[in-house]
Amino acid sequence: MLIKALTELTKRAISTATKMAADPMYSHDPMMAEGLRSCRELYFDEALDYLKQAMDLLQVHDIGNVDNFVGFATLDYEACDAGLTWQPEPFSEAVSPTADEDHGRIFPMAKIYDQLSNLGDIIGDIIVDILYPH
Repeated sequence: MLIKALTELTKRAISTATKMAADPMYSHDPMMAEGLRSCRELYFDEALDYLKQAMDLLQVHDIGNVDNFVGFATLDYEACDAGLTWQPEPFSEAVSPTADEDHGRIFPMAKIYDQLSNLGDIIGDIIVDILYPH
């Protein structure tokens, strides 16, 4: 199930943000460390709850609200991405192991955000197809 996959990817993002916030490579910059902690809180305190609610609603076939709650989680992913976009990056794109070359963004959570966002979009597209068949 895609919502379960999104939940597991969100848990992985929480773990990554937690590790990176404690890593001296990022923790030396208080703004970067705070941005990573904020992402962890958004994902742990909100996004996981929204995805759990989406799973519960799926069980009672409330597809419209499933879409809403997956959308709420996606907004949390976007908030994290926006917050970290403004963080200074101590590495050039050429040497950064976390650079997202497709989007020119150079910050730690870019690739994870893209995966979360893409999977959320796929779920939303499937729900629209269910609700409004062609």
